[in-house]
Amino acid sequence: MSDPAVTSTGYTGPVGREIVTAPTEPLLTLAAIQSRLRIPFVDENADLQAFLESATSEVEEALGRKVRPQTVRWWYDAVPCGRVIVLPEPVRSIVAVKSYSTDGDSSGTTLASTEYEVDTRRGRLLVDEATTLWPPSTVRCLNAVSIEATVGYASAATVPAGIVQAVYLAIQGHYLRGAEPSAESITRRNAIAQLLAPYRYRMGVA
Repeated sequence: MSDPAVTSTGYTGPVGREIVTAPTEPLLTLAAIQSRLRIPFVDENADLQAFLESATSEVEEALGRKVRPQTVRWWYDAVPCGRVIVLPEPVRSIVAVKSYSTDGDSSGTTLASTEYEVDTRRGRLLVDEATTLWPPSTVRCLNAVSIEATVGYASAATVPAGIVQAVYLAIQGHYLRGAEPSAESITRRNAIAQLLAPYRYRMGVA
């Protein structure tokens, strides 16, 4: 049974986010981590790989953005209404903007790329009101619109040094597993926050 179509509403944030193309390049090599933490034993590589993934995720959560290059798709239950759609995190480019009319509409209707511009500096998609009917007149209730985008830095080599250093410190925290003195742990966490502060994404802030 198809969803009843609904008219568009005011701006709403995405209700879902999925990875379309996962990152393939690690932010750091295990050799670099071993050198930085002065770990001579390769039998700890499995743990270091897990620590790297955890630390990268923690840093991305603190930043409000993805660090490694990847493609994501955001889903909206209502159409972001108006000429300017504020994106939930910084983007490098938009792959596709689609709207869906019924439950059976698996392919969706794609908004032509000539009908919008992308402001990568402020994380916005600007639709041309003069030539484009947006939002669509009717959309389904659930997963009404999808926006697919490439996010993250162009490559691991282009990630700012401050973010890289924060990841190193986060890995160190995992590696020590509570063995470090409390004062040093607090100092390390404060250092991570200070390193990430210049790169933290705030919605609507350039």
